[in-house]
Amino acid sequence: SRLPNNINFSLLDCKSGDLENQFENFAYSSGSACSSQPREPSHVLKAIGVDDAVAENTFRIGLGLHISEQEVRDFCERLIIA
Repeated sequence: SRLPNNINFSLLDCKSGDLENQFENFAYSSGSACSSQPREPSHVLKAIGVDDAVAENTFRIGLGLHISEQEVRDFCERLIIA
């Protein structure tokens, strides 16, 4: 029961907000999908038991309908560098 075009990552060695420039050409979000308030750990992640340290280092990527295989490869390369 999830959207097949969204994926959530937690990178414990860096803050998710610090990665925005790394993924500027992708549908990147480090905040809650339903909030434009200042960044705090997602209430959804907290509700499912994710602790604050992990939630603060979590971000979401959305893949569009017309995304190419090369764009997915580009994302993966940037993720490895991050």
